[in-house]
Amino acid sequence: EMLFCPELGFETLDSGLDTPIVGRFANNSAEYLRGQLVTDLWCHSSIIAKKTAHKLQPGQPFDWRSVASRIGASSAYPANTGLSKPP
Repeated sequence: EMLFCPELGFETLDSGLDTPIVGRFANNSAEYLRGQLVTDLWCHSSIIAKKTAHKLQPGQPFDWRSVASRIGASSAYPANTGLSKPP
């Protein structure tokens, strides 16, 4: 979503995650996290995108932060992570 964004002239046709994995926090993590299960991890991500427009001219700066803000505001990240859509 970030690299193939509408702001750069891309249309996402399909995207997804597959091959779930199980993880745990390492022994050198903060004490309260050590050994705790980490969920919603995926080994592979995929995207099929179509270039539909040329939005930037050579040498024109691009504001990645605005793209990250837009994606973060509509993402599926869990609440209270700082990365999720406000309630």
